[in-house]
Amino acid sequence: MKYSRRGLIKGSASFSTLMFAPKLTTAFAQEETSPHFHLNLFFGESLDSSYLFDARPLSHTAAEKIQNYNGVEPSLWVGQNDQTTLVPSYIDLLAPHKNDISVLTGVHMAVDSDSHEENIRALLSGATAGNRIYLAPLNQVQPPLPIDSLNTGLFPFQTNGMTDMNSFVKLRAQEAADLQKVLKDSGAEGSPDPFQGFIDSRIESLAQKTGMLSKGADRILKSIPGKNSLRNRIATTNLTLEPNAEFANNLKMIGQYFKQNIAKSAILTDTDFDRDTHFVTQAEAQPKTYLNVTTKILHVITFLKETPFDEKLGLSLFDVTTLSVGSEFNRTNRQVENKVSSTGTDHNPLSNVLLFAGKGIRGGQVLGSTDLDQIDDKGNYIKVSDAHRSMDPLLIKRMGKPFDFETGRSSDVLPAEYQADHYMTISSVL
Repeated sequence: MKYSRRGLIKGSASFSTLMFAPKLTTAFAQEETSPHFHLNLFFGESLDSSYLFDARPLSHTAAEKIQNYNGVEPSLWVGQNDQTTLVPSYIDLLAPHKNDISVLTGVHMAVDSDSHEENIRALLSGATAGNRIYLAPLNQVQPPLPIDSLNTGLFPFQTNGMTDMNSFVKLRAQEAADLQKVLKDSGAEGSPDPFQGFIDSRIESLAQKTGMLSKGADRILKSIPGKNSLRNRIATTNLTLEPNAEFANNLKMIGQYFKQNIAKSAILTDTDFDRDTHFVTQAEAQPKTYLNVTTKILHVITFLKETPFDEKLGLSLFDVTTLSVGSEFNRTNRQVENKVSSTGTDHNPLSNVLLFAGKGIRGGQVLGSTDLDQIDDKGNYIKVSDAHRSMDPLLIKRMGKPFDFETGRSSDVLPAEYQADHYMTISSVL
């Protein structure tokens, strides 16, 4: 087999590392000639791919292999590359956008850890020990930024042990609306501040000298026009918020910040439902939960397509935005201590499902697949690698099959030992 990482996602190298960073045009940053934004729709607490784009037939449930509270036979989702996957009936909601969406299944996460935090870190940086985050959360500030501090600027923060967060901000729609009002009420560039004037004069004086500190002061001076431009763009945003609609309001805010060129990228986090289905009562609610997940995905795609970005050029936000959808890891097929008819599920980093659409993405593709997809007439799994058995002796975790990066297809090879570069991993995706 040949393995390389070329040709999977057209334009993936253009994903910015400044995600939801204030976009300052200085001598140290260049304007991108073609508008390009990145929106990550993140469903925290994990997503069970068997309720999305990696379902199993009811015969597997009858054989006590996997829980299925939908109770309906899944249908075939066929990609333009002739690769297929099974999907529940509510995925039909996305059928009108099928040629825009590419599905990646069987993506290996932090296979040596099933903790939420390490797999979130892997999702955002490509490695459990990585600290170079390529996205930054937009909402979910705890506690919210105080209104009397908003006029001092957008705050840096750190999360999950990652250290390169000094350019990022966390905002929710209400806070963005409050910030817009504060900046608008204070005038285009704010009231003169004698203390700030003193600080600026000292920075200007320091910048005239030599040495590293003076070089830093010079960079600060060159950033001031960009800071004022950013401030004025935020002041001219116009957010009309709907009551009890945090998800939709946050999406509106992201659209405004993209259109105003305030941000290059953002994470939109959905926290409406409990998807960490360890308990039976949580698992039984999965049909409703994943109908809601699918509806949220549809809402985001529809919003991006229906929101103009450049009417003269006929461009929508969808035309200039790369959309990625996912969570930190997958779920187990079942819990061995419970019957399939009344079982929850646990964490499974051996596979994950991710969706991509929008700018730079070749849509309509199905890439990757998982094992534990075939059983014999006695209800036993067949074609399971020793590599899988060594990592999951109970065979309750779907595992991404080996992936041929040259052909873009899964392989039927059954490795004796695990080698990460033989699979589609979160590192190779990023």
